[in-house]
Amino acid sequence: ISRYSSKLYKSGGEALKEVKDGSSFIIPGFGIVGLPENSLRIINEKKVKDLTLFTNSVGLSNFGQGKLITSGQTKKIYVSFLGFNHILEKMFLFGEAEVIPIPQGSLVEKMRAGRSGLAGIYTKTTVGTLLELSLIHISEPTRPERISYAVFCLKKK
Repeated sequence: ISRYSSKLYKSGGEALKEVKDGSSFIIPGFGIVGLPENSLRIINEKKVKDLTLFTNSVGLSNFGQGKLITSGQTKKIYVSFLGFNHILEKMFLFGEAEVIPIPQGSLVEKMRAGRSGLAGIYTKTTVGTLLELSLIHISEPTRPERISYAVFCLKKK
């Protein structure tokens, strides 16, 4: 028995009726394989904005989560593989999209920890690389070293 409540819906449209501006979504699949196409189409048609996406890849510009991105409905995208979405690439380079690249294992752990109710996890993914220079630095009293970033979890309200 889960400590979280669940609802059963008759259709995807009914389930997504409560989606509003500022919602966050975990989108399964990789590239264009395994995407919840109908759900993404419904969200796109609702014209909600300021969405946060957590996804393995951003797919194509005109398909799946790519439609949400190119229509300007997304605010922030956590992604492990940027892929071949050239429109997102341009948006990112011109400061029109906030993209947070995150290693696939860290992305999955972030989801698992959030579901478990943990406030965050630490990863040392970029320690000793050039990428580390632009990120948050934390020192541990017993072992001073730089930790690349804190990954904060999705938390149930």
